[in-house]
Amino acid sequence: MTSPLWQCLSDGCDVCISFEQSEALEESKALHAALCAHGNVTAFLCDASPGANTAASIVEAIDTCKLVVIMGTSAYGAETGSPINTNKQLWFVVSNNKPLIVVKMCDAYATPHARFHLASGVVPTHEWRLEARASLHPHPPPRLVDAIVARIRAMHTPQATTSSHGLKAITYRSSHNNESNSSNNHDTANSASTTTTASSDDSIRHDAGDADGIATKRAKLTIAATTKNTAASSHHACTTTPTTTNTNTNNNNNNNNNNTNTNTNTTTTTTSSSTTTTNITTTSTTTNITTSSSTSSSSSSNNNNDYDDAGDDNNDWGDSDAAQATQPTTEVTLGEDEQDAIHHLEQNGANTPAVDIVKTMTKTFSYSAAVQQACCAALAKQAQASEAKRAAGAAAGAVDALLSAMRRHAGSARVQAQACCALQKLALNSGSTVCEIVGKGGIDVVLRAMQAKRKAKEVQQQGCHVLALIASENAVNKRTIAVLGGVGVLLRVMRKCTLANVRERACAALMQLSLHDGNQQCIADEGGIDVVMRVMLDHKPDADIQRWGWRVLGEVATSSPDSAQTIANTACRGALLLCAIGTNCADARHCAAALRALTQVVQRIGNEPLLRTFCSDNMMGLLLRAMGVHGDNADVYAYGCMLLAALAEGDDKHDKMQVTITRNGGVDVILSAMKSHSSNAEVVENALGALNSLCFDAHSATAVASKGGTEAVLEAMKQYRCEQPVQEQGCSVLSRIANHNNISFATTQHAADAVLAAMHVFIDDGAVQAQACSTLTALARDNAIAATVAGKGAVACVVLAMQRHSTDPEVQTPACEALWSMAYDSKAIKKKVATAGGMDTVVAAMKTHRNNEKVVWTSCSAVAALCEGATSTTRALAKSGAVAAVLAAMVALSVSVNVQKRACETLVLLSAYWVCRKEAFAQGGVDVVLDAMKRFANNGDMQGRGCEALGALAGNSYERRTIADKGGIDVALAAMRTHKSDRHVQSEACVMMGAIATDRAVAQRIQASEFPQLCYDAYTTLDGLSFDKHDLRAKGIF
Repeated sequence: MTSPLWQCLSDGCDVCISFEQSEALEESKALHAALCAHGNVTAFLCDASPGANTAASIVEAIDTCKLVVIMGTSAYGAETGSPINTNKQLWFVVSNNKPLIVVKMCDAYATPHARFHLASGVVPTHEWRLEARASLHPHPPPRLVDAIVARIRAMHTPQATTSSHGLKAITYRSSHNNESNSSNNHDTANSASTTTTASSDDSIRHDAGDADGIATKRAKLTIAATTKNTAASSHHACTTTPTTTNTNTNNNNNNNNNNTNTNTNTTTTTTSSSTTTTNITTTSTTTNITTSSSTSSSSSSNNNNDYDDAGDDNNDWGDSDAAQATQPTTEVTLGEDEQDAIHHLEQNGANTPAVDIVKTMTKTFSYSAAVQQACCAALAKQAQASEAKRAAGAAAGAVDALLSAMRRHAGSARVQAQACCALQKLALNSGSTVCEIVGKGGIDVVLRAMQAKRKAKEVQQQGCHVLALIASENAVNKRTIAVLGGVGVLLRVMRKCTLANVRERACAALMQLSLHDGNQQCIADEGGIDVVMRVMLDHKPDADIQRWGWRVLGEVATSSPDSAQTIANTACRGALLLCAIGTNCADARHCAAALRALTQVVQRIGNEPLLRTFCSDNMMGLLLRAMGVHGDNADVYAYGCMLLAALAEGDDKHDKMQVTITRNGGVDVILSAMKSHSSNAEVVENALGALNSLCFDAHSATAVASKGGTEAVLEAMKQYRCEQPVQEQGCSVLSRIANHNNISFATTQHAADAVLAAMHVFIDDGAVQAQACSTLTALARDNAIAATVAGKGAVACVVLAMQRHSTDPEVQTPACEALWSMAYDSKAIKKKVATAGGMDTVVAAMKTHRNNEKVVWTSCSAVAALCEGATSTTRALAKSGAVAAVLAAMVALSVSVNVQKRACETLVLLSAYWVCRKEAFAQGGVDVVLDAMKRFANNGDMQGRGCEALGALAGNSYERRTIADKGGIDVALAAMRTHKSDRHVQSEACVMMGAIATDRAVAQRIQASEFPQLCYDAYTTLDGLSFDKHDLRAKGIF
């Protein structure tokens, strides 16, 4: 979407006011207001302060305005930190020959740059002294305002001007063309200025410099361009005034002294379809200029198809709303020296030393556009020939010469096109040349050429080519092009031009710009998504356009969810998608780019928008067949597998996608990718990612295992031992396959070896360690396999991983699970854990991450598994401070019912060792448990675990009375009343009551409560209760 400011500048303003921010802000605002008050004058204020205009908008304003007014204060032209300071503005104005007026506001300029270019005898100057200000609201001198307005009005009417060589000429300055271009048209030695008809388009200037088609020495150069007349021109006559000019000129050039006596007779007739002939005769050079009008649209008589879009009715190339006026046909004969130089360059340009060509451009024939064009062509041919000649050209100063030619001959489309072509070939594979082009303002020059010659397709194509090459060099260049308006220029080319080769170059350049994060949103805001998709739809068979287009869409999708959603809703579901992944797509690069873009969309906004598209067997079948058709292309497999992984990634809600992929042969395609491109790490990594996503589903995991997926994963991990992504993804796939019991005992041993090898190689990589521990957990669920895995050194590897990544909860959680899984039912493995220092390590994890629910839960589980049935390990845990760690975690995570339940269970097992029981009691364990039971009174499992923990803590009379005094009896009775049908709660409550009733005083309190009745009710209504009724009866509470 184009901003209002750029819409305002698209047609250019009349006056652009350039000023030094710190000196003339108020005066500039006053002058701006005075000019705008005239009504017919539009003015732009180059305000570069924060929040005002962007650098790009100021550049655009200066470029498109008719007149620049410079507020000449002492600091004007100084170099500051601003990206568009007055030094850069002055350079841009001077280098582009912009008409200007200087408002002298000081005695002398501080910078030599300003003193040189703004001298009073060189440019029109008006006085307005800063010291003459009488208030904070200055008023510009009336004469200054009148002079500026008069200058603007003069540009809209025919007037006599004098060329740089003293020849008088009648020039009609159209409001659509810059005055600088008009003056450039007369800057040709030994030539007469012609009568120029107003034209609304911005194509080729018909001057003596626009010469082409020289076949032999002294041949005539003809420029012909014809456009349609408007409907009005066929009914109304065009009238001009006959003019006769006699001029005696003594013209001295650097190399030629010509005394010229010129008689110019110009006659114009009035007719609805007329021919006007102008004969200009000189003593040394004869120039015949013929201007003819036509009411029909035709191609150029001299093969100008490189510069005009043949067959274009001006709706696709140029300004579609411009009224088309008659354009002239001009025949020009060049001077002998010019023709000799051009003939030599055409015959021997490839072998002429580059330094001589540069000298010809910059000194001998700098004034001749025709010679400049021939020199540019010769430099381009040399640069294309070899790298050595490219280097020689750059060393000879070719870049300077080419940019100077483009600036000096801005009106010649052929010079612009050939110079861009030469720049592109010189910069090929040469970063230093690219830097030189950028450093000398080449980006701005190229963009200006493309804006000025909008209908010259060769200029547009070569310009796009240069921009793409410059942008590919580094990120700074990409951003600079965008800031200077490059995005808008490229999108305009793609909108207006219908030629595939021009659009392809523009799309390639836009793709380079899109690789910069700062440009992606700009492309979207300028309407780039719609433009790119339109071009792609217009040129479906063009594989390059499709490839660049998909690349642009993919990068833009990463800029914002809105952009990604737009692309997902259009390109990713429509004809473009079918074209990209259909089996009739012959270009693998096109297919790969589309798959990459789809993946970027999914990564930005998730896979939900595309699930509906690919959940159908038809579309999934197309995708998988496209991967099969281009099976020899690694990029297609890499991005295809990445897309499959992204589509199938997630939880159970995506099981339909996983099943769809598996049902349509996705497993075979993925495994084929791993086999046929086993030497490509990226393909293998992405294929493992796809298998990992599929194996979340049990059916798909079984399919992967049955088709040899486990063996393929192990082979990949073996081949890429030092590739972190392969090892991480491989461990994850093995873990998910093992979780669904799809790994045989024999394969498990190989899997354990692969996982342990990955842990050894990537000991400092937390992601690999975490996935490896998860895999060991899944493998060790069978006791026999657990013993095998532990026997290979798995325990020591897991403990070491916990110690090396002690602050990483993502490692601590799966590592505790692995120790828990391996040691759960094996005293031998528990001893290995103690020997390896696992007790201290697990307790340290619980203390360090006491606020992390996952770590606390898994570490409590590991402690419980290690101390169950093993007194020696329980003692080791007691020494490690396990009791204090468990109680601290319960307090820290008091709102987590899962942690409270697991911690109570752990306290029960620890309290089997009297030292742990006494420590738990002394550190307030009773209060912690009771608080958890009260907090989660409606959770039956919590009530059962809490009663069990209280019973375990009641080891002596003091402890029993303390539990009763702290409300243990009341809490247990409340649990029994609330959960009457819960066997676990009733059983554990009765056991706990029996434990504390060993104390006679406590027994009496229980007997006096409603417990006997509740116990009897439970006994008579529930089966399978685990308490001993005889023990309760003996204690008098049943």
